Amino acid sequence: MSATTPPESAFVPAPVFSPTVSSASPTPTDLRHRVPAQSLIVELAKRRAAAAPPLGMSRANRRPPITDEERPWFVGALGERHVASVLAGLGPEFRVLHSVPVGKGDSDIDHVVVGPSGVFTINTKHHPGKKVWVGGRGMLIAGHKVPHLRNAGYEARRAEKLLSSATGLTVPVTGIVVVVGASQLTIRRAPEADGVRLLVVHDTQLLKALQTRPEFSPEQVQRIADAASVASTWHKSPVNDGDVSALVLAFDELTGEVARQDKTVRRRKLLWALAAMLLPVAAVYTGLSVLTAMLTR
Repeated sequence: MSATTPPESAFVPAPVFSPTVSSASPTPTDLRHRVPAQSLIVELAKRRAAAAPPLGMSRANRRPPITDEERPWFVGALGERHVASVLAGLGPEFRVLHSVPVGKGDSDIDHVVVGPSGVFTINTKHHPGKKVWVGGRGMLIAGHKVPHLRNAGYEARRAEKLLSSATGLTVPVTGIVVVVGASQLTIRRAPEADGVRLLVVHDTQLLKALQTRPEFSPEQVQRIADAASVASTWHKSPVNDGDVSALVLAFDELTGEVARQDKTVRRRKLLWALAAMLLPVAAVYTGLSVLTAMLTR
């Protein structure tokens, strides 16, 4: 049994990592142009646009920066962008792709890493302040069972099949679930999945998990990375999100707004808690004052 509790600085809720986005419209067939959390950022933008309040609405009735319904996409995007900033610490011998559309194009792989040590599909799970437990085929977040291991195993098996077909090589793929922001990660028993190797690591352990003994030559790495960068390797109809630079900038602004909103909410909760603690004291003091006045008449 092992448990790791990350340091306070292990994750910053509002990551400073902001990828450079070309002003030119990227081709949907070249996945190297996709930015971290692109699928989530695009989906979040669509949902916020659909829920936008009508013009002229009073300030008191305006919607908050992020609603409860939109927050899962927002939190997920923060996690993926944070992991992308961690992956930026890999050496030039590694190739990294982000938000890779797969299947029918309605789902994606958060990150695909190709390097001398192998091929990895990375599934980012952002669970701020939660306790995470892993045992064989089971995974719990704050005591609740989640399908993260099953999904990561399926993701790795699919990538293995698609990349092997595209390259003509046998390409084993390791699935990794990266836990971001958790207060504790406990590995009771190594994670298991049918037919593929599976890892669960905290974001602070990710680079070490990727930089192991060599499995591929530089030529094989290039061959696999070239195939992985082509959209048709993963699905038949390339997803075209167009130029997402404006959406990325809007997401950066939203991150600041949400951070300020959350700070205000925390401050209000603290004030209410202090008021609840002081109220009984004030009541006792008032009662004693009244009693004293009555006795001194």
